[in-house]
Amino acid sequence: DEVGDIVNSTNRLLEEFQKLTHTLYGTSEEVNRTIKSLTDITEVTRTNMSERNHKLRSAALNFMSDIESSSKTNGVQKDIDIELHRAQLKFIQSHLKDIDDGTHAADRNTDVLRDSTIKLQKLADNMHDQIRLLNF
Repeated sequence: DEVGDIVNSTNRLLEEFQKLTHTLYGTSEEVNRTIKSLTDITEVTRTNMSERNHKLRSAALNFMSDIESSSKTNGVQKDIDIELHRAQLKFIQSHLKDIDDGTHAADRNTDVLRDSTIKLQKLADNMHDQIRLLNF
């Protein structure tokens, strides 16, 4: 009778291990899908931000060049409102700084996302290790 109880308890324990294994496997698969999504999003975000910032920087530099060239005709300085000219240059330079700051912030965010992805991958690896242990 005691042996039967032990066998029944062992069978219930094995069933619980199998359920736990199934749950861990499903969770690890979901983590892997999340990791892939995060990796894809990170790369798309970095690429899009880089392209956008390059276009903004190019446009701002072209505008600065246009302002500079509009103040000269055949190398001769035109009579222009020098204060307006300085204000325009200062405005453009401040936006170039904003573009650079935005680029750095986007890079930091994608780095944090990449770090989170690495941690999720370690979690998935640990889950697979636990599954292997449970499938003795």
